[in-house]
Amino acid sequence: MRSFLFSLSVGGAFLAIYYVFQIISEFYQTVDYTPDVMNSYKEVEQLKNHADFAVVQGFPIIEIMLLVLGVATYYIVRAIRARKPIV
Repeated sequence: MRSFLFSLSVGGAFLAIYYVFQIISEFYQTVDYTPDVMNSYKEVEQLKNHADFAVVQGFPIIEIMLLVLGVATYYIVRAIRARKPIV
C-alpha cells in the first residue's frame, strides 16, 4: 500500500509539473499579447448576443493520463532497480 501511495505522489508530481508549465506558458502568452483593435470588429457576425454563465468542460483525460504515466514510471523504475544490483 505504501508503494502505491508513493507512486500516486509521483503521478501527482507529474501533474504539478504540467500545471506549472501551463501557468508559465499562459503568463508569457499574456505578456506578449498585443490586441488588434482596428481589425477586431470588422465582422460583427462573430460577436455573441448572450453571455455564457456555465461552461461545462470535458473529461480531464490529460490529467488522468499524466497520473497513470507517473504511476507507471514509478513501477518501471522500481522494477529496473530491482534487477540491477547497486554497487
